[in-house]
Amino acid sequence: MPTWLDYVIIDIDEAYSSYLVCSSPSTKGMGAWMYIMTREKVVTDDFLKPLSETAAKAGWDMSKAVRVPHNSQ
Repeated sequence: MPTWLDYVIIDIDEAYSSYLVCSSPSTKGMGAWMYIMTREKVVTDDFLKPLSETAAKAGWDMSKAVRVPHNSQ
């Protein structure tokens, strides 16, 4: 079932091959969401830190962020 969802690209690497930070247009309310996505199965804190800072500068409360490990099955 297709779903249409408005989104904002907050940050993306220049080669479009490593990471993407995207979110809903609003940082508040029930429909607010933000993702930091990478192609790496293991993401270090050093790699994630500047991306988290970028999301915070865009208005996201990173204390509410949840890190989800990649399941490599």
